[in-house]
Amino acid sequence: MIRVIDDPLTAGPSHNSMEMGRGRGIYVQDSLQDVNLMLVFTIIFKAGEHNGSTICLQGQDDTLEKQREVAVVGGTGHFRHATGHALFETQVVSGPN
Repeated sequence: MIRVIDDPLTAGPSHNSMEMGRGRGIYVQDSLQDVNLMLVFTIIFKAGEHNGSTICLQGQDDTLEKQREVAVVGGTGHFRHATGHALFETQVVSGPN
């Protein structure tokens, strides 16, 4: 399975929270036994002090875990030469539309 993502990134978990940018990339199912995904993801800031900057992420995203860690592999603008890690935590799961 390969899935293309283009999701809003908001200032907080509320549906009324201001959209700060987009999260774009791909998920690839990379296990024959588990629901485990490989993620290549770019955070694109479209508002606020980081408008126009990006952060690039890559790694395993075990979606059954409450919190997941992926590598920060680069960025642009304010985040040029970024390295480190990012923590993902699912707040809301919703279907298409």
